[in-house]
Amino acid sequence: MAKRNGSIMKSPTEAFPSSATSSSAKSSARPRSRAGRPAAAHGSDLRERLLDTAVTLFASHGVAETSLNRIAAQLEVTPAMVHYYFNNRASLLDAVVAERLQPVIAAVWEDLSDCDDAAILISRLHERFTDQAHAKPWLPSLWIGEIAHERGQLREIMLRHLPLQQLRHFSGVLTRAQKSGAVHPDLEPGLVFLALIGLTLLPLATRDFWRNLPGLDNVTPARLKRHTAAFLHHGIFSGARS
Repeated sequence: MAKRNGSIMKSPTEAFPSSATSSSAKSSARPRSRAGRPAAAHGSDLRERLLDTAVTLFASHGVAETSLNRIAAQLEVTPAMVHYYFNNRASLLDAVVAERLQPVIAAVWEDLSDCDDAAILISRLHERFTDQAHAKPWLPSLWIGEIAHERGQLREIMLRHLPLQQLRHFSGVLTRAQKSGAVHPDLEPGLVFLALIGLTLLPLATRDFWRNLPGLDNVTPARLKRHTAAFLHHGIFSGARS
């Protein structure tokens, strides 16, 4: 400020606040957007990409070793972005089962609820599990490590979503086929489905290991599929009463 003729003169900035100052004040008064809210640039598929990233990391590193922060870093987004879609770890795991694993089960069992031929049922289930595993490379390791394993982090959630009606149908078809002499008499019908999953998914989940064994380095997916199909068919139906 300056004195002129005994009076105090205000500087231009004091008398007339700059537009920048006014804009700053207005912007500071605006409500802040919700933390973690996705910008339009991320696209509407960000939640899908988060789930895809989660199942890939779960399969390669295990659920216990995969934090929400790790998922965010892999996708190059902020942890707040992950929390925007999934409030916590439990909600993410529920979403993985509901939106990634249950669709696999639905695709595997589609149109098979009326199939009463044991050989066709076994063949279709094996083929569909194999096709799903090749389409979703994370599936074998995730299923074996996090569902089949007794300490799997997805085991309890998955138990609540098992296709019980389809499993009862499967066991009933095998039981009737066994009584008619079409299925090996020493087999337990209720365990055949577990054997089918194990023979189909375990080799795919462990292929990085057995490829180092003698004579197995050049086993193609097609040869593996053919081998498992033959193993299942001859193991289940060979030795049955003629």
